[in-house]
Amino acid sequence: DKTFPNEKFLLKPHPGEKFDYWKIFKEKNRINNLIIVPVNEYNTNSFILGSKFIIASNCTTLLEAFLLEKLGINFLPYDNKKTHYELTKIISTNCFNRSSLETEIKNRLMKKDYSIKKLSKDEKGILKYTIANFENNSVDEILKVVKNFLIQDESKDKFSFFSSMKMYVLKERAISFINSIFRPDKFLKFKQIYRNQKNPGINKDEVIKIAEKICKIENIDIK
Repeated sequence: DKTFPNEKFLLKPHPGEKFDYWKIFKEKNRINNLIIVPVNEYNTNSFILGSKFIIASNCTTLLEAFLLEKLGINFLPYDNKKTHYELTKIISTNCFNRSSLETEIKNRLMKKDYSIKKLSKDEKGILKYTIANFENNSVDEILKVVKNFLIQDESKDKFSFFSSMKMYVLKERAISFINSIFRPDKFLKFKQIYRNQKNPGINKDEVIKIAEKICKIENIDIK
């Protein structure tokens, strides 16, 4: 904020972060050109499209930016390369310390060059391997599957998220317990904490809200 006082910075915390932390951070450091957006307000893609570029760290918003043809700068000030995600690295401009990050931002703003990274053949291969429908229309691919669904009695839906949730939780706890005995690696523990912080999951109320919107649009009985 001090290096680029005339630029507007917008920060959108991850769902697992405490919003108050960032409010206190902004006030404590007296940052006037920083706007902090509440976690669940507005669509992230809207902000990406309205920006010159985005700065993130190992975040899937870098993938969203790439698919929206917006420059993504991946900030990776971590010595342990195990924490670097391959996908976000190949689609972004990577900066490994604060100095290189500031230099990258300065050059981009000075030249007004916000073009996205051109991928090599190998990088395209990694992207296609990770996202199977990268070159197809996602909606068409989803509809091919959805058209085969016929659920008249939800009690018979063996793939229901909520009916299998208990088994999923049990399985995850069993894996964690086994790892704690046979693979007592601190990295595994910290990686799990990191993942949970970035994506704490989705709850039933969120699913119901989305279902209500869809049912209203499609004129379907919510029951």
